[in-house]
Amino acid sequence: MKAKILEYLKNDHHYWWTVAVLPGIYSLLYLYQNNFTLINSWEQFIAFLIYFIVAPSTALVLLDLVFKKKVCIDRKHLYYCFLIINLAIILSLFVFMRWRWKPLILVFIITIATSKYLSKFYKIGVLLLGLMIIPAVLQFGNYYYQSVYSLQEWSTPEDFEKFTFQKKPNIYLIQPDGYVGKPTMTGQLYNYPNDQFYDNLETYNFNFNHNYRSNYPSTLSSNSTLFNAQHHYFNQGKAKNELFNARDKIMGTNPVLRTFKNNGYETNAILQSNYLLYNRPDVFYDYTNIEMEDISFFPVFHNDIDYYFDFKNRLNDNQSIAPQFFFIEILSPSHISHSKTFSLGIEKETEIYLEKIPDINTEVNKLINLITTHDKDGIIIIAADHGGFAGFEYTEKAYQEITNNLELKKSIFNSLLAVKAPESFAPYQERITSSINLFPELFTYLSGQSQPHTTRDASSYIIIKETSNSGVYQYFNQDGESVTIKKPTHK
Repeated sequence: MKAKILEYLKNDHHYWWTVAVLPGIYSLLYLYQNNFTLINSWEQFIAFLIYFIVAPSTALVLLDLVFKKKVCIDRKHLYYCFLIINLAIILSLFVFMRWRWKPLILVFIITIATSKYLSKFYKIGVLLLGLMIIPAVLQFGNYYYQSVYSLQEWSTPEDFEKFTFQKKPNIYLIQPDGYVGKPTMTGQLYNYPNDQFYDNLETYNFNFNHNYRSNYPSTLSSNSTLFNAQHHYFNQGKAKNELFNARDKIMGTNPVLRTFKNNGYETNAILQSNYLLYNRPDVFYDYTNIEMEDISFFPVFHNDIDYYFDFKNRLNDNQSIAPQFFFIEILSPSHISHSKTFSLGIEKETEIYLEKIPDINTEVNKLINLITTHDKDGIIIIAADHGGFAGFEYTEKAYQEITNNLELKKSIFNSLLAVKAPESFAPYQERITSSINLFPELFTYLSGQSQPHTTRDASSYIIIKETSNSGVYQYFNQDGESVTIKKPTHK
């Protein structure tokens, strides 16, 4: 092996795959290990193969032919320049998810300028890159086995999928991201009087579950349980950055959407952001306001979609006589900053969160007015996916350290739930204590039954990372009592 390496370094042979393929392989391994849940569709994999391997290889082969026939300079200059520029382009794409033209132009100029002096060393760079690929393969293999291959399917068909609805009103689920419940909003961490908002909802005959909780602390983990009516326990504690296949569980086929469709409903997703479509899931909704061809292969966040305009047009243009289910996701008020890097401190983060409340109140009221004008008999559910995390310096802090502080736990899980429905829905709504039993209770009501067939665990769970106490912890039990209990891991 040593002799072959020395021979490679000394000879005058240049191999196109060393500067075109090796950088692409390393980049793909790095990209997938750190972003797997965002890019795990086959369409994205094929696109990245083209971006990172096929396109650079084609470009180098063509340039090599030109250099051989037209340009009378040593080919090692071409290979040195191509290696550096190719790496720079790939880094720009998978780190920043876009072209960074000014840095790329600067790299191009510096590379050309230094080629005369450094090109003779490019093969050393190739060897270093090859050595870096070995641990990258092992790390990705371990990640894939632990976090993907060995996972057990947690979402299974539900009994309520067989229900036959006796009533079929249109259903509107409005989800303001991170809108904390009233007891916590008016409590010591937020200290925000929100009476005008609730008074306005009461004029539309909304009823409230002020102690309603999400079962999980994030949009993906919470909505996965909401639309499947089952616990995932963060993939039995194996989830890393995100819950695996969460977007598929939310936007793809799931027990809730199947139940609506089994009863003749058309299903509609009106999204303010492309966040739930990052990995291009096989969408099970009949209509979404975002077309898949508008979704980038790279997970680039956009939250500027005019969802109100899209929703209004859908209401006015849809001529179907079928009952309708609408899921309307609004990414506000959201939560405090995600990481320590961007945090402005507990007080300032809370202030920024609260500054968004008047605007989201106006948006929600605007939606309600539109819906009730269009459909006076529809059931409207306003259900946030989690709390705002005020009281923490940044949201990741909640996942790093166990807390026994009740107010901090409520800041994570206590969420807005308000429902406009006939008076006969009241006993069903009373039993909705967390997101896992929202749809089962709704379906029980619509099918004319008095009690759900299954009793569900209404507990709230969080995953603690990066400490000796890592694992899945129960923060609220079935009865809504604050606890701190580590959940046993099932292998």
